[in-house]
Amino acid sequence: MKRNSTSRKEIKRRSVLKGTAALFGLGAARMVTAKTYGLSPGTLLASENIPIPEKRPTIKEIIKITKMETFLVKPRWLFLKIHTNAGITGLGEPITEGRALTCAQAVKEVEPYLIGKDPRAVAHHWQAIYRHAFYRGGPILTSALSGIDQALWDIKGKALGVPIYELLGGPTRQRIRVYAHANTPQEMKERMAQGFTAFKTGPAKKRPARIIENKAFVDYVAEQFATLREAVGPDADIGIDFHGAISPQTAKLLIKVLEPYQPMFIEEPVNCQNVEAMADIARGTHLPIATGERIFTKWGFREILEKRAASILQPDLCHAEALPKYGSLPAWPRLTMPRWHPIIHWVPFLWLPACKLPHRFLISSARSR
Repeated sequence: MKRNSTSRKEIKRRSVLKGTAALFGLGAARMVTAKTYGLSPGTLLASENIPIPEKRPTIKEIIKITKMETFLVKPRWLFLKIHTNAGITGLGEPITEGRALTCAQAVKEVEPYLIGKDPRAVAHHWQAIYRHAFYRGGPILTSALSGIDQALWDIKGKALGVPIYELLGGPTRQRIRVYAHANTPQEMKERMAQGFTAFKTGPAKKRPARIIENKAFVDYVAEQFATLREAVGPDADIGIDFHGAISPQTAKLLIKVLEPYQPMFIEEPVNCQNVEAMADIARGTHLPIATGERIFTKWGFREILEKRAASILQPDLCHAEALPKYGSLPAWPRLTMPRWHPIIHWVPFLWLPACKLPHRFLISSARSR
């Protein structure tokens, strides 16, 4: 009898501790979120307006996915909402630029697998969806899978009452540097007045670039970049994005004339799939080469790292695959030591899990396209 009494007391004690921990977790989550955005702890963000059940499900209680909805928003956005029987919903963005309808259909094709499953088994579902398919990878599947992954982590965080970054090991920084997009000296000066110290632009040109360009084209790109450098001074950083639309022959010419103005990086000097050409360009300049916006999964980055084709990697959270895998990508290149420039320019709520960023994080985009 004494043994049973002790057991009942222990169960009661555990129940109290569990309830207290859940309450503390919710309060801490709100305080952390509010502090991150410079608000008072009592202020709720828009993302917290989503109804949260007063009684969160326990680990042993069954949560099942009951419904998946996609929402097309002009001009080219796609959002995903996953519903559960516990009243908790998760949000994600399964989008490839210009392929919103295709991504929506990709999510629809995955729906039969997820309906009725426990959303908290996030890693298992990623493995099942990605590895069990005969055809793997590609921008459509990985973008759909990224959006699903975001929504599942959102549900898991809400069920536990903590921000997603706490589930990934906690934040590694309190502030994140971002750059502004600007193409003229006036635009950059206006952005500097707003507090920006870094910018990204493209090569100024009067017509599309040819495979091998003439001196007038090359000089014009250099002259226009020189006016940008003069406008912001030597203390500001300016990255330049070739968008993979320049041939290797012309890219080398442009990089050479841009070197005196020290761009922060040269993004996609050639098509990102032409890794050999990008590696050749990287060996021929002291300027950092950046790429990764159109690379999918950690296996897609492998060749770039092995051939040292870039020293700044730019995974996009809407395409790269999964949040924890994005967080683990920096574990790969211990010897090459690249910097990390994640692309998170679609919707604001993707910044929340982005608080879990690698220690070698460099900068990110501030534009919502």
